[in-house]
Amino acid sequence: LGPQVSYLPGSQSTVGSMGSDYPQQLAVDGRGNVFITLGDQLVYKETLSGSSYTQSTILTGLNNPSGIAVDGSGNLYIADYGNKAVYKETLSSAGYTQSVVASGLSALVGIAVDESGNVYITDARDSLVYKETLFAGSYTQSTIGSGMNNPEGIAVDGSGNVYIADTQNNRVLKETLQSDATYSQRTIGSGLNLPSSVAVDGNGSVYISSSSQPSLGDNDLVLKETLSGGSYTQNLIASGFGFVSGIAVDGNGNAYIVDNEYDTVLKEDFANAPGLYFGSIDVGASSAEQTVTLQNIGNAPLTLPLPTAGSNPSIPQYFTLDSSASTACPVVT
Repeated sequence: LGPQVSYLPGSQSTVGSMGSDYPQQLAVDGRGNVFITLGDQLVYKETLSGSSYTQSTILTGLNNPSGIAVDGSGNLYIADYGNKAVYKETLSSAGYTQSVVASGLSALVGIAVDESGNVYITDARDSLVYKETLFAGSYTQSTIGSGMNNPEGIAVDGSGNVYIADTQNNRVLKETLQSDATYSQRTIGSGLNLPSSVAVDGNGSVYISSSSQPSLGDNDLVLKETLSGGSYTQNLIASGFGFVSGIAVDGNGNAYIVDNEYDTVLKEDFANAPGLYFGSIDVGASSAEQTVTLQNIGNAPLTLPLPTAGSNPSIPQYFTLDSSASTACPVVT
């Protein structure tokens, strides 16, 4: 619970290169470490230190793992497509201990876990979404939603609402949890094309991958549906990918994207203000305008306190503030 500053546009960097190992999906823990499933039966961990990552292999012996999720204790949940099973990898000082959450499913793609340890799974072949409800150490299986066609990505927010990339129906569904433990379905976004990945941040805004929209070039892109007053506003936050097979969002509002076609994992940094470069400008000439948008993506109001000295905002030498503009930030002393 709190405010969270986010800047647009974000700055892009590479978390890690997967060689030719076909990265599938990813999850991010509370420390910013990234966990990635690979098509060759592995799970990589990219451990964050400062601003760089160290890659290690933490799990082997899987059979085409697809979806991955991580809970607040660092335990991993893996949808193992080849074995038609969902595994929980419980973290200990000696590594991970594997147990089975569910088995005998058809075509597992996406997975998510909520704060109570309940697990959510998409089955693309049977067009079903399963919920594995945890109670006294065991799971009870039920289904969520209806009318889907090849659901893939899935996410769950802090209120237990579930977000599903209904891929072949070209839509993303929000299944809102009701007081009687049932769900109410609505569609988020418009103009989507084969959305395969979905993530949700602490403010309830939704991140969606969409494929090959001709107006933006023949490449995958990532859209953000910003939640405000119960409705969503769509913005493009990144484009030019080969094939986006996974999206995750960390506690700072940064987005992580798996580009399966180019075997890379990218980070879109929205938590730090971007640097602006104006180039060499002739005397008497003006550069092109550049705009940075500051947003509060948290779930509590963001307050900018009065400065103890000087002005807010402070304007560097050779720059001026157009305080009469309709979107100007007022100067206070």
